[in-house]
Amino acid sequence: MPEREPPFLFVCQARLPDLAVELSERGRSVSACKGFRGFRCAASAAGGKRHWQSIQMGKAMIEQLSDELPTRPRLTALHKVLPLLLVGALLAGGCAFNRRQIGAEEERLAAAAGSWLVPYEQRELPVLTEQPDWQEVLQRAFAANGELEAAYHRWAAAVARLRGRSSYPDGNLALGYDYMFSRERMKTWDRTTLSVGFDPGMMLQWPGKVAQQSRIALEELHARRLRFEAAKFGLQERVLSAYLDYALQGERLRLQGEQVRLLDALVATAEQQVRTGGPQTSLLQARIELEMANNDLAAMTAELPAMKAMLASLLALSPTTELLPPARLPELRPLPPEDGPLLAMAVERNPELQALGHEAAAQSGAVKLAGMAYFPDIAPQFSITGSISRAVGAMFSLPGNLTRVRSSIEEARAMLREAEAEYRQARLERAAQFVAALRLVRDLERQRDLLQDLVLPQLEQQQAILARSLATGGSTYGELIEIQRSQLAMRLLIAEAQVARERKLLQLETLAGVDSETLLGRD
Repeated sequence: MPEREPPFLFVCQARLPDLAVELSERGRSVSACKGFRGFRCAASAAGGKRHWQSIQMGKAMIEQLSDELPTRPRLTALHKVLPLLLVGALLAGGCAFNRRQIGAEEERLAAAAGSWLVPYEQRELPVLTEQPDWQEVLQRAFAANGELEAAYHRWAAAVARLRGRSSYPDGNLALGYDYMFSRERMKTWDRTTLSVGFDPGMMLQWPGKVAQQSRIALEELHARRLRFEAAKFGLQERVLSAYLDYALQGERLRLQGEQVRLLDALVATAEQQVRTGGPQTSLLQARIELEMANNDLAAMTAELPAMKAMLASLLALSPTTELLPPARLPELRPLPPEDGPLLAMAVERNPELQALGHEAAAQSGAVKLAGMAYFPDIAPQFSITGSISRAVGAMFSLPGNLTRVRSSIEEARAMLREAEAEYRQARLERAAQFVAALRLVRDLERQRDLLQDLVLPQLEQQQAILARSLATGGSTYGELIEIQRSQLAMRLLIAEAQVARERKLLQLETLAGVDSETLLGRD
């Protein structure tokens, strides 16, 4: 045996612990390392020719051992942080921007829901009396009208849209599986590559972009909520206007019926005068007026079902529903006597204008969002290939067409100027309409008070004088009937002025975004 054998065995035995420690530190399995097993076998040889072959094998295994101990790069801070970032992104599906605002809007939505969340066939809607007042009619309309319910669901859709646009991450997960075919003798696990990350076709947006989208969606949500409030005021105006027209038609029918009764009496008086030698022209004139009055009464009666059907449609009722007009006109609803506070308030609370303002704010946010197109999007990924490798990477997306980005910014700015111009013009128009409606309300109040407090009492006084004169022969029965007919015409003018005033008051409330009871400090 050569003289070099003992020194070699001594070196093998001395190097054995160090190599085991080195393998362990580098993450390799000592028992799985063929080179280390052969080296250990050679190192345990006790000399002699029978172990010469093992020693030679150990020498070869030493060279193989150096190949099996690749230098593993030292982990930097970035390598340690990237997996944590990826895991955090994967678990961040519950992250959301504007969480507090979303909760507040959901509470408002739930408070305004009423019975709209129940299927229509299962709802218990308010039942109207045979002659409902305006409060009953309005309550039924708010609960049953389809247009108002549609506005509510548009608001609910905006709340859901806000939740979606406020959540992060906003991409889809992509799971990958690869299997490597090779002639090398490798385990199945080492041939397998598993990867998880975000779909490169739908990159993760920069968080600032998602936050800006959330702000835009929030402004759009405010606009939808305000348009729901505007729809309530609009429905109130239409329903009560239809109810007032229906009530006025009932008042006209009552007054016209009294006109017909008076003309019947006038015809009877004229016939008696003809029998006593009076002129027949008076009789013919009285009969003509009676026929015309009957014709007007028939026309008014024919209009009544059509007006009832229009009101019933707003209340989600069948056109054939029994719904009689009220026995008398509704009382005048009060309004603050001074115009100063009303003009100062004007249209500040108008929900339609406020909605336009929020839409303009949303468009302003769209300009900022278009400018964020220069920021990169990212698609992080993590992969593992058996026991061979683990990798963390990311794909970044940068705008390649800067002309398109600049044009998008310019388009958003143009749409912002459009929204601001519409808001400015609408504000001026609503303010002018408010002032005009307020002036008409005051003028109709003046007319109604004049006819009610001055003209009608004078006609009643004149009727009393004629009644006393008729007893002494100083006037005729025909003159008394004419003055009574004048009173009926005056009562009709008063009723029309009162209804016109109420209709203008409804328009005023819609423009102001507040009802008259609130203006007076009432609940």
